[in-house]
Amino acid sequence: MRRIKYLFGLLWLVRLTVQGFPSDSIKSVLYINSYHQGHVWADSLLKGIQSILTRSNGVELYIENFDSQRFPDSLYAEKFTDYLVNKYIKTVPDLYLASDDGAARLLLNFRARIGSQKPCVLCGINDREYYAGFGNVYGVLETFPIDSTLGPLLRRFPDVQRVWVVSDSTPSSLQIRKEIARQAVAFGGKPEMRFLPLFDPDGIISAVETLEKGEAVFVINMRMYKGRTIDFPSFLKSLTGSCPVPVFCNSTEAPGTGTIGSRITRGYTHGRDAAILAITLLKNPELRPTPPWREPHMEYVFDYRSVSKFGYNVKNLPSGSVILNQPHTLWTRYKKAILVGGAVTLFLLGVILILSFNISRRIKAEKIIREQMAEIERKSNSLEEALSALQLSHKQLETANEQLTELTLSLEEARERAEESDHLKSAFLANISHEIRTPLNAILGFSSLLLKENRNDPHNFSYLTIIRKAGDNLLSLIDKIILVAKIETNQVEIFPQSFHVATLFRQLAAEIRNKFSEKEMQLIFVPPEEQQDGLMIHTDRELLRIILTELLENACRFSEGIQVRCTASLQSDKMILFQIEDNGVGISTEKQKFLFNRFYKMESNDRFHQGLGLGLFIVKSLVELLRGKISFQSEQGRGTVFQFTIPSGEM
Repeated sequence: MRRIKYLFGLLWLVRLTVQGFPSDSIKSVLYINSYHQGHVWADSLLKGIQSILTRSNGVELYIENFDSQRFPDSLYAEKFTDYLVNKYIKTVPDLYLASDDGAARLLLNFRARIGSQKPCVLCGINDREYYAGFGNVYGVLETFPIDSTLGPLLRRFPDVQRVWVVSDSTPSSLQIRKEIARQAVAFGGKPEMRFLPLFDPDGIISAVETLEKGEAVFVINMRMYKGRTIDFPSFLKSLTGSCPVPVFCNSTEAPGTGTIGSRITRGYTHGRDAAILAITLLKNPELRPTPPWREPHMEYVFDYRSVSKFGYNVKNLPSGSVILNQPHTLWTRYKKAILVGGAVTLFLLGVILILSFNISRRIKAEKIIREQMAEIERKSNSLEEALSALQLSHKQLETANEQLTELTLSLEEARERAEESDHLKSAFLANISHEIRTPLNAILGFSSLLLKENRNDPHNFSYLTIIRKAGDNLLSLIDKIILVAKIETNQVEIFPQSFHVATLFRQLAAEIRNKFSEKEMQLIFVPPEEQQDGLMIHTDRELLRIILTELLENACRFSEGIQVRCTASLQSDKMILFQIEDNGVGISTEKQKFLFNRFYKMESNDRFHQGLGLGLFIVKSLVELLRGKISFQSEQGRGTVFQFTIPSGEM
């Protein structure tokens, strides 16, 4: 519940930070600090306040240091109040802010003397009952509820039977002792809470040296003794060095001093929470927050070395605890370096692959250029010889004519050889298609028979299924490579015929659903594949089947949704529009211009897809062979729509 309230407070602050106050309505806030600059708690608290109350949020912050810890005299407090009255009597702040009880009580006295009822926001408060009779007063408590801090803490250390509470004699510390005594009744003596009747730091250290197993020490504070400022962290180090039993402390200065730890509240969060409340009141002067007092935000902080010193297991500490000085594994210590190194390695591997591919292409291109340059040079030499011959004499011209005739014959022979090369390429494609398909079909046929025979043998059935799928993929890949070769050599033949679009859809539906049976996906055709007549088309049925199969397989392969839709409709210009729509991963803008290139693969973020990246190149080429046009629209994360048109009539 506290975390939810804290979250709403931060969201309110963000809205105020964005909106701020109008430039002509800067609000003034007077902040009175109980202590002095250099006081760890006070400085941390002030940083929290200043992180919120800034001029960019429309606030002018005035800061006064009461310094009550070093000057606890009542006459000094009265004179300090007079000083505040004289300074701010003509410029009354829009809101008052005070930290700790000393400054809070002085602030209320000051507000009464100048006759103001502007809202007061107090933080670091221990005695909330004192402020019950004052109006328009709100704040953040410092007094920690023992049932939610010290209680759960001590239950993690069941061997502790008696706890000695230690503090200085400042008003705030005495108030916390009083609160602990009041709430400790709920413990029923388990553990027993006792208060060390000493306030002398040296006497306290001597007293705890005699404690025995089963006892523990809880330190509230130790900052002042007889008007002398005590270095609290140094005191804790001396105390834990002499004390033979566990020492707990809920101060933000305690970690690293030898204490086991506790549930602590930081001055920074105190100040920040108070400033958030102040911004809310400045923005809404009529607001009366309920409840007026808020508990502090606290977190468990423990020292691994101290916990282990007394034989306790850190696994038994409250969940979410911050563990200081905990030994690190190799992974936790070098996690960032390992991740960076892995990323760099993958990047370098990618660069190497790209460079290897580019180098290979460059070598091939250079070879072609060298051959062309050699041919150019040869022809250039021939021309030079011809020109020289023309300049010699008419007789030499006749010789040149004879040479030209010979050259013509050689060119004719070269043309015939080129035509013969084309015929050989066609024969090679047909032969390789037959030579590869024949054994591959045998493999696929026998694997199908073995699948039927081993249907009840899960082990062999899974291996045979892999063989069958791999063979189908290889056969499809060979068909694509041969088809690309035919496209590039203009050897694709068109055999138009008339047929119903629905009959082709029926064939495609069976093939696609069988191939993607593992995906729970709805495949919709318009017109429906069950229709027996309807839209007619006169074109090459096989080429159209290849086009639609590639587009539908891509849609099903990359779709993250539950539906792929394929429609066909007759347009007014006698063209038939085919449209394939999916709600898959989509295609980023920077990749769309490469989509129809050969060997370009569109991969998803978390999956690898088989293939060479020839499908869409084949689709575009075949659509253009059928005198059509193809286009697409795609939005990353929303899906893709491919559409193409081809003539509906005679080719």
